[in-house]
Amino acid sequence: MSLVEEKLVGTWRLVEHGFERADGTFVPTGDNMRGQIMYGSEGALSVLITMNTEQGDPANIIAYSGTFSVKGNVVSHHMYVANKSSRIDSTEDRIFEISKERLILSTSATPEGKWRITWQRFQ
Repeated sequence: MSLVEEKLVGTWRLVEHGFERADGTFVPTGDNMRGQIMYGSEGALSVLITMNTEQGDPANIIAYSGTFSVKGNVVSHHMYVANKSSRIDSTEDRIFEISKERLILSTSATPEGKWRITWQRFQ
């Protein structure tokens, strides 16, 4: 395992989730969001994000697990199990930055902006 991968390993809790517009404005996805992502030293991955949980709508849940790999500053999530069938057996790439105990995952930028998720390492 590379030093970069070792920095990812661990459990992280969701701090914020939203869309960063091209002008830098951040638009949160929703209220009452909670989440956790785990990167295992053996390459396993597990993600659970809930939003507006008081409504009880399954559409307000992001859940998947599988494995991960790293190349440069991109982490690839290889999904084996997911709550949405379109994600099963698919791969999603995220650009990542780690600063102290924070992990920022984002999509590639488009003319409109990019999705950004910030995580805090569990202590």
